[in-house]
Amino acid sequence: WGATLPPPPPHFLLPPALLTRARLSTLEATLVSPADGMLALHVGDRFLLAEALPGEEALRRLLDKYAAAGMTLHLQEGKLLPLPSLNTALARRLSASLAWWLRRLLPFCHFLLQEALGEEQWAPERLLAQRGRVSATRTHVDLLMPLEAIDISVRRAGLDRSPGWQPALARVITFSFQGQFT
Repeated sequence: WGATLPPPPPHFLLPPALLTRARLSTLEATLVSPADGMLALHVGDRFLLAEALPGEEALRRLLDKYAAAGMTLHLQEGKLLPLPSLNTALARRLSASLAWWLRRLLPFCHFLLQEALGEEQWAPERLLAQRGRVSATRTHVDLLMPLEAIDISVRRAGLDRSPGWQPALARVITFSFQGQFT
C-alpha cells in the first residue's frame, strides 16, 4: 500500500491546524538534536511535532509556524522520543513512504483518541473491530451496526457520529445502529 506516494520529505511538521482543532494551544515541547543531525520537537513521550535540519534558523521557522496558528511552545532540552515500530504483518504491505508517515502520525492519532475517550489505555478493537454491514454506492458509504456495539465512552466522545459529506472521498458517510441485527 502507498506505492504511488512520493518519497518522504527531508523533514516532518505536524500541521498546526491539527493541533488547534484538537484545542491544543500551549504545549510543553522537548527539543532534541540527535546523533543523525536532525532537530526533533516532541510533546513529552506522546507524539512528534516536527523534524528538521539543525540550526537556529530552522528552529525559528518551526516555532513561527506554530506561533502563526496561535500556539505557544515551551521548549526544554531532552532525550529523543523513538518512533514506534509498525505491526510486522502490516509493515510488509506498506511502501517505505507510507510507513514513514504512519510512524510519525500514529502516535498523535493515539493521543487524540486517548483524550477523546478520557482513558489512558484503550483497545483499538473498541473502535475498529465491530460487527456490522457496510454498503457503498456511488454517493454513499453506510455502516450499520447492532445496538450492542454502542460503547458509551465512544458515544460520549462523539466518535460514532456520522461524519456526513466527506469531500476527499466524494461520498456521504453514515453510521447507523439497529436493534435486531440479522
